[in-house]
Amino acid sequence: MPEDNPQACTWDIKICDDGTWVYRAANRDCEFDDCLVEFAEQNPHQHSNYTSPTLR
Repeated sequence: MPEDNPQACTWDIKICDDGTWVYRAANRDCEFDDCLVEFAEQNPHQHSNYTSPTLR
């Protein structure tokens, strides 16, 4: 496609597993951009020093 006539994509969004969203990318033939982090790779407890408060 000529550069003086850029491609327009629909404004669909894709909801990623982590709750963020991505748009369609004109430079990728209107395919969705990649999600930054796959949910299966996330481990919210890994390397966490969080402790729950203790009620007394």
